[in-house]
Amino acid sequence: MARQRRVSIIDVATAAGTSKSTDSPALLDQPGVSAEVRRRVREAATELGYVKDFGATALRTDGFRTIGLYVRAIGTEFYGLLAAAISEEADAAGYSVASATSTGATNRSAGPIDYLRSLRSEAIIVASGRIDNERLDR
Repeated sequence: MARQRRVSIIDVATAAGTSKSTDSPALLDQPGVSAEVRRRVREAATELGYVKDFGATALRTDGFRTIGLYVRAIGTEFYGLLAAAISEEADAAGYSVASATSTGATNRSAGPIDYLRSLRSEAIIVASGRIDNERLDR
């Protein structure tokens, strides 16, 4: 099965009859875009299945405004409630939370934490007593 190409903002601009520099503010509800153009851009984005590239945004703005959350077992009541509380507080402060878990042994926990680091998280909360301090030091 062939992998489909990701829809870009340029694809949306072409479909809407606008430019890339118009589409970005239209999709972000920024000023300077007429209601008609905003409508066309949003319709084109929806029809094409456009998904904002948060990675590109993070590169331009030097961050995602993301907090990383590593929990050992999200399915347990304690960690689930903790994740929900952290997400609620982060959202109120204008941040999103990216979470990662690990069901493996202690030394395998570096994978999820490295993933959270790769997102350029502004902070990473580690909710597990099973990670060696050496892994966290780096």
